[in-house]
Amino acid sequence: MPFWNSNREQPDRIRELEDENGRLRRELSELRAQRDKLEKEKDERFRCTFDQVALDELRASERRLRVLIESSPIGIRISRDGRVAYANPKFVEMYGYVDLEEIVGKAVESLAAPEERDKVLRRQAERLAGKDVVSHYELKARKKNGVLFDVEMWLELIDYEGAPAILAFVVDTTAQKQFKEHLARSQKMEALGTLAGGIAHDFNNILSAIMGYTELVGLELDRKSDSWKNLEQVMKASNRAKDLIRHILSFSRQTKKEREPIQIAPIVKETSKLLKASLPSFIQIRTEVDKNLGYVLADPTQIHQIMLNLCTNAAFAMRETGGILSIALKKIDSDELDRLARTQLSGGNYLKLSVSDTGVGIAPEISDRIFEPYFTTKNQEEGVGLGLFTVHGIVSDYQGAIAVESEPGKGASFHVYLPVSEGASPAAEMVHASSFPKGKERILIVDDEMALVNLEKQFLEHLGYVVESSVSSLEALKKFEKRPDDFDLVITDMTMPDMTGDKLASEMMNIRPDIPVIMCTGFSEKMSETGAKKLGIKDYIRKPLMIGELSEAIRKALDGLS
Repeated sequence: MPFWNSNREQPDRIRELEDENGRLRRELSELRAQRDKLEKEKDERFRCTFDQVALDELRASERRLRVLIESSPIGIRISRDGRVAYANPKFVEMYGYVDLEEIVGKAVESLAAPEERDKVLRRQAERLAGKDVVSHYELKARKKNGVLFDVEMWLELIDYEGAPAILAFVVDTTAQKQFKEHLARSQKMEALGTLAGGIAHDFNNILSAIMGYTELVGLELDRKSDSWKNLEQVMKASNRAKDLIRHILSFSRQTKKEREPIQIAPIVKETSKLLKASLPSFIQIRTEVDKNLGYVLADPTQIHQIMLNLCTNAAFAMRETGGILSIALKKIDSDELDRLARTQLSGGNYLKLSVSDTGVGIAPEISDRIFEPYFTTKNQEEGVGLGLFTVHGIVSDYQGAIAVESEPGKGASFHVYLPVSEGASPAAEMVHASSFPKGKERILIVDDEMALVNLEKQFLEHLGYVVESSVSSLEALKKFEKRPDDFDLVITDMTMPDMTGDKLASEMMNIRPDIPVIMCTGFSEKMSETGAKKLGIKDYIRKPLMIGELSEAIRKALDGLS
């Protein structure tokens, strides 16, 4: 190519290259702009996706938290400005309200017992002021219907919807406290039972001497004489003392004893006298007890429980205004029996024990709950709600029934129906000497009470027996070891120092397996009639000893009838 052509075309080529470079720059700029736009769109999409995921997570977390709060077995409450702002269902139920709307807006102190309200307000103010206030404490709370109950609370100052608020976790501890109180009472009753057992042993020995010597004197008297009649009164009084110590033992030990046919009229009368001495004078007691009512198969202690629980409840209903406590015992007429037989009772004859008061009556909304365990309208110091529950349990166990009549402001009446038994309660009476079985066998008496040893010795010798005695179980064992064939029968006390009656009997029967043994006891946690029979003991007699009962047991043991 010619040189000059090259020189002429060079500026055009430069311009083309410059144009191409400008175009490429513009395309690069556009590509960068598109890249930036795509990056921005990507970031925006990522941000939106991230925000949505976070929002979904937040909503899921809120749902989980709400489920936990709504289904929590612990009451949860948030209060703001001294009023309820939120409460979970458990809290609403615990305080006896229907729904959240009913409790929202309530003053916090109104949910506490009147005597606790000043304390609640003071703590609330101190907590909101940022002071160091105890965050865990027990409180007496108040339900919608006014019933008081025990709660345990944990409180924390929080921010709620932009304002300071108090978060409270609440647990109903009523049942727990009642259980602790019941346990404490049970332990107290156990200690009382141990004490009563020791007293019973000594008291029964004393009573055995009184009753035994009374019978012994009666052996020499004419049954038509005044002296005989006087001794009969001593025996009647002794029998009452015998029953009393038995009731104390049964009640203090809280044991279930065998039922027996009893007349409950004397128990009703005795309880009425006890109440007259213990109730305030502005409560009048009126008692109406029919005669010849027959017998009820029952535990006398449980009849006492029925009477005392019903009567103390009636007296409580009249504690403010006074009134009349009416107690009635009678046979129910045929019309009432027919009406009850269709609903609660089976056939047969029944006694009706009624306890009525002129007090405040029973509110209709709680009438269906009065026999529930631990249900009470009393304060904690006044009762725990087991009285009517106990009565209902005893009556049901006796195949009886209990009915309630009440009108608010006009008092209440409780009617207890108990089936009549055809049996008769055996009672110790003065018996003439001619009716006692006699014998000539040789008997060894062992008892650490000299008065009882002398009593039994005199009585058995009067009946013709040859008697040796000992006030020491160890001494009696040595005597028996030396001359085991010199005795036809052994009578031993259970509770003695050095060696108890059951061990003494076992040692003697090891020496001579055919020796019959009769055991006597006033009270023993260690030995029962069943346990005595398993040891091979022929008879088990409870003190106080009746010499007539003893003579019968001796004859049966010697004749191989027991």
